[in-house]
Amino acid sequence: MEKVRGFIQSGLKVTSAEPFNYEQVISGQHLEVIARLSGCVAHREEKDCSDMCFHMKYRSVDGSCNNFAHPTWGASLSAFRRILFPIYENGFSQPLGWNKNIKYNGYTLPSARLVSTTIISTKEISEDIEIIQMVMQAVYLLFFLVTKIARLNENVRFDCVAKGNPAPHRVWYFNRARILLTDRIAMLYNGLIVIEKIQHMDAGKYTCHVENLNRKITAEAVLEVTGR
Repeated sequence: MEKVRGFIQSGLKVTSAEPFNYEQVISGQHLEVIARLSGCVAHREEKDCSDMCFHMKYRSVDGSCNNFAHPTWGASLSAFRRILFPIYENGFSQPLGWNKNIKYNGYTLPSARLVSTTIISTKEISEDIEIIQMVMQAVYLLFFLVTKIARLNENVRFDCVAKGNPAPHRVWYFNRARILLTDRIAMLYNGLIVIEKIQHMDAGKYTCHVENLNRKITAEAVLEVTGR
């Protein structure tokens, strides 16, 4: 980075009206050194998407090969393609308006953030009651169950907080039998279950089954009861 910064400070200009190559600024040998020290290569490695038996059935973790026509689109660690080429004040890294002593048509430029927050802003903020999410989302757990140790006659709660679109459905089981609500057992908001005045017969495995149209998952915890 010091090498690149030195080039910029010495007045190096990069034309942004045409495609840019790293080696216009730094040599291939220096790029190899940066890659070796940082662990980040200069260019993203091209993915092999030829295993159609796998890629037609599964999505990759990093998003690559999900789009066969453009394997890196939407993949992690891949840059967005600009609609227009960028314009930098120093020709390489500084946004326009960065240096307040530089004027354009006799005026200094405001910051890009100020421009966007001024033009694209509104004081009329309200909740959208019709559209919350336009894509389906597999259910996932926000809080996992944990094993609990409780004394006799204490109150115990198990959290099974999950998100998804459509909203997930939860079912609780105790030792593989579906839990029925009683005067001691209550199910509250977002899958929270509360058991009052714990007895020895309440000790065992508690399982939360969560599912929507896209996925089914479970979380388990064990309750141990001590005391007499």
